[in-house]
Amino acid sequence: RTGVERARASLAFVLRYGLLSMPEAELRFAWLQLFLGSPDDFERTLGAVAATSPDGSSLHYDLARFHEARGETEAAATAYEASLAVLPAASVFDRLARLRFGKGESSEALAVFRRALEAFPESDDLLFNQGIVQAMTGREQEALQSFRKVLEVDPGRIDARENLAGILSGQGRHEEAQRHFKAALALAPG
Repeated sequence: RTGVERARASLAFVLRYGLLSMPEAELRFAWLQLFLGSPDDFERTLGAVAATSPDGSSLHYDLARFHEARGETEAAATAYEASLAVLPAASVFDRLARLRFGKGESSEALAVFRRALEAFPESDDLLFNQGIVQAMTGREQEALQSFRKVLEVDPGRIDARENLAGILSGQGRHEEAQRHFKAALALAPG
């Protein structure tokens, strides 16, 4: 028997003997559906489990990643928001903001970063990624502030120093840019 045939036999066994009443069985069943090539069934089952689970944050996150992989950005955004409603996490805020930015929704992405930084003001990753979006959308002064805040939280962030130096250099502030480039070089390994 092939792996798929064995999985289908397992699925039939699970259904025949009512094993879905076991703890976490529905979640395993959802993943089995995906493995068997039924992504719509996976989505439906995982969504139902996430909606009824008291700690469904990670399930909503998995569902969001699934939708994102399928190019279903609005469904992914909805699932990320559901995950955040259960348990706010810096990494989920970051994924949601990146999703919005990837869709060309820079204002929405920046709004997500603002919400995220209210909850996680010391997150150097959120500050850094906010600075990237700000710089890419022509908000150089705001980007400079974000990269400076990153360095307050983590003075060893080479990438923040490099981005800060690049913006300063572009503004003609070469001496200040050079200080940050030299500091980045001094921090670089090897």
